[in-house]
Amino acid sequence: MTKILVVDDEHFNIEIISGLLPKEFEIETAANGKEALEKVEETSPDLILLDVIMPELNGFDVCRKLKGDEKTMCIPVVMVTSLTEKDDRIRGIEAGADDFLNKPVDKYELNARVKSLLRVKKYHDELVEEQEKLRILNEHLEDKVKERTATLAAEVEMRKKAQNLLQITLKELARSKAELEQIVFIASRELQQPLQTVSSNLGHLGNSYKGKFLDKDAWEIVGNAVDGTIGMQRRINDLYTYSRMGTKKEPADTVVILNEALANLSVVIKKTGTQITHDKLPVVTGDASQLCQLFHHLLDNAIKFRSASPPKVHISAGQVGEDWVFSVQDNGVGIDPKYIDNLFLISEQVREGQPKTGIGLAICKKIVERHGGKIWVESEKGKGSTFHFTIPKK
Repeated sequence: MTKILVVDDEHFNIEIISGLLPKEFEIETAANGKEALEKVEETSPDLILLDVIMPELNGFDVCRKLKGDEKTMCIPVVMVTSLTEKDDRIRGIEAGADDFLNKPVDKYELNARVKSLLRVKKYHDELVEEQEKLRILNEHLEDKVKERTATLAAEVEMRKKAQNLLQITLKELARSKAELEQIVFIASRELQQPLQTVSSNLGHLGNSYKGKFLDKDAWEIVGNAVDGTIGMQRRINDLYTYSRMGTKKEPADTVVILNEALANLSVVIKKTGTQITHDKLPVVTGDASQLCQLFHHLLDNAIKFRSASPPKVHISAGQVGEDWVFSVQDNGVGIDPKYIDNLFLISEQVREGQPKTGIGLAICKKIVERHGGKIWVESEKGKGSTFHFTIPKK
């Protein structure tokens, strides 16, 4: 229990001050300076409330003796006095007093100052205790160091070997990454040509023989085949883009970027009757070509997963803190919550009975993260989706 020593030559004052203190404290009392010094030696109080004007040994003398003794110098001393002159306070400070209270004592001021000084003393005691632990630890440190020298040398050697192995592994990973990028580049180039041939021949077949040898069902099959080859070409391009993506930062007008993405999607926008609107969009710092891909994939995703109604997409942007926050809102089929966690992973099926999202949203995530932002989606099945992404303003 916390001990507080109340020193005053007037018993009435001792009773008043003791009554103002919380019951959680153990109160010791002394009627004069000599008795106060004896009580300090006997009880080792945590704090002393010390009257100044006392016979024989006044408060200044008592405080000076306490602060001059190594055993008691850290005990907080609050001088409680009716003296209000500046010179009296200077004498108290010179004697080592930690704080002052004027009589009559205010209960709330008393408790606030007592608790504050007790907190300081607690921190001091904890520091002393830690210093003692450190001293004991340091006494044994030299022997421990000698005992550990051989072991540490072995550990250092093991770490060197591990570091060398890590460097070798990193080089292997870099080489493998470069090889993979080269394979993707070659594969995309080699696959594009036969796909283009297939797509061209199918288109020629349809245009040449429509109405002659191809009935409505056959023409639909040819159309599906053409769409399939075009989709495969797009996925190959996406995979190539994903594997070799870098980022350059320069001023980029997102209205211009959005219009370029809309131009790239003009055929599918017209075919599906998609309505795309946007608010005022900012100039950001980023890679214009990558941001164009970002808008392209988000818009393409909104059109692909449309509902029975004609697609409507709205793009907006606003400042939040140090970021631009963009939103792409659609009126499509929405996303079941159980699929949202995997939405931005490659080749994860998102909607039951719908095509897979492929690599498009994974590319969106990579582009946004390379710009220092983040991307997420808010959606409810059957009620459309809103994709949000951030681009730092600097």
